[in-house]
Amino acid sequence: MSMTLREKVIELFEYRNIPQLLELVEPSKSQYSRFLEQLIAIQIAIYNLDTILESEWNVINRDLQASWEAIYLSLENVGIYKEDIHSYCNHIYKYQKHELSQRRGKSLLRFKMEYFYFYKSCDVKLIRRLVYEKYPSLAKIVRQPDWRWFDLITEVNDDIDDVFEDIATNNGNRFLLSIQHEGLEGAVSLYKEFINEVKVVFLHKSKKWGSDNLVTGLTLEAIQNTLDLLSTRRGQLKENIMNVGVTRQQFSKHI
Repeated sequence: MSMTLREKVIELFEYRNIPQLLELVEPSKSQYSRFLEQLIAIQIAIYNLDTILESEWNVINRDLQASWEAIYLSLENVGIYKEDIHSYCNHIYKYQKHELSQRRGKSLLRFKMEYFYFYKSCDVKLIRRLVYEKYPSLAKIVRQPDWRWFDLITEVNDDIDDVFEDIATNNGNRFLLSIQHEGLEGAVSLYKEFINEVKVVFLHKSKKWGSDNLVTGLTLEAIQNTLDLLSTRRGQLKENIMNVGVTRQQFSKHI
């Protein structure tokens, strides 16, 4: 049984530790619940935009406009002034541009992995920004920029995790595209190398935070989980690729 959009958002928020952040600074149950519902509404609006990009190859501007109006309204409801809304959406605009560029024959593989996943995590970064702006005292516990590598690696994890699901969609799943272009072993090697590079950079950056920083443990755990998932998916793809109803051209050809 497939999840509803609301259930999908709640799962995403739990995975990215949004409720945990709110619990650190919001003692009022009613205020906590109200703000969390507003954030859920924003994420649902973004997911509705994403659904169009995944399901329609010939995207109609009218459909996109309706989705954007819902996103703008959800941001207004959380207290963002109309004149400021576009600046809050800059990274989502960039993500949409990347997705639509596929329709013009431009491969998402032209982007470096860090750049690509930085913008693909645009929705979570927006939600996290709104949390920090509402509760500035949160920065005394854990700084907003400290989440950069956690959000990056969990976005990589999502692509690897969703590889079977995304075969039948237009989703810009870079791991899937890498398999099509590099073959399974080549893609796995590239992703393993990138994840380990992220780990090295993160360990260097996090030295000044200390091991008791909330993000340190979460990021290292996410890195290891993603390496483990990559190994699992490699075995599953190698063993079962012929039985998954491939619809993307040449996907199984390169396995």
